[in-house]
Amino acid sequence: MSNGHLRRKAASEVRREAAELAFNRMHPDQSSNGDENRFSNYIGNFTKGLPHDTTTGRVDPAAYQALLEALRSGPDDDFGSVPKPTVTKGRKWVNPRAGYAFDLEGPDSAAVAMPPAPTVDSARAAGEAVELYWMALLRDVSFDQYATDLDAQDAITDLNNLSDFNGPTIGGQVTPQTLFRGSSPGELVGPYLSQFLLLDIPFGSLTISQKQMTAVQNVDYMTAWGAWLAVQNGEDTSGTDMFDAAPRYIRNGRDLATYVHFDGCTRRI
Repeated sequence: MSNGHLRRKAASEVRREAAELAFNRMHPDQSSNGDENRFSNYIGNFTKGLPHDTTTGRVDPAAYQALLEALRSGPDDDFGSVPKPTVTKGRKWVNPRAGYAFDLEGPDSAAVAMPPAPTVDSARAAGEAVELYWMALLRDVSFDQYATDLDAQDAITDLNNLSDFNGPTIGGQVTPQTLFRGSSPGELVGPYLSQFLLLDIPFGSLTISQKQMTAVQNVDYMTAWGAWLAVQNGEDTSGTDMFDAAPRYIRNGRDLATYVHFDGCTRRI
């Protein structure tokens, strides 16, 4: 038997064993928070890109149901029958049937699950909304000023008064060291921004600076009803962002949002 045939047989056995290992893993049940069934107007569900009522901003229920039918149809292309909103320049949906794809590396996407989001009418959801509003209000405050900024102090007091806040704390209390941080291990250690977002990146003969184009401070977007509704309907507003002329290191929430806003693989500034 040739070495090539032996290698091919061994490769087949390795792949078969990996497939059996994946098959024998328990697949957890995927669960929702029930909002889609509890609220007939779908106020607890993501509806961007569908037509919305011009008075209330609520999604057209028929359009939402058409989207669900298209998602359930699997490989059949029923997305053409989903009603589209009237916008000047609409965004396209991205990978709406990604859930039907199979992963050939690691566990299948259906083999992992996450807890359902809190219901839209719960104290937990209210707590998350309060935190997001404070993040918006403090987006131009530097991370190293959270301990001294008066608005940051008000945010800390407000978050500590919530009946159900699931963010990180120290001794059960939100502090300048925990404000707006994540819950992964090590999140509360050291300064807010990791040094890995400050150091230059050596890449072969190149050195990549981590200074980025940052959005201009104190500029608000979607503050008018029509502008918000257009974005909710899927209006493509790319190209309307205002940027600082000087590249800067990430220093506040607005800078960090700009960093994640423009995906290096798919988005252009």
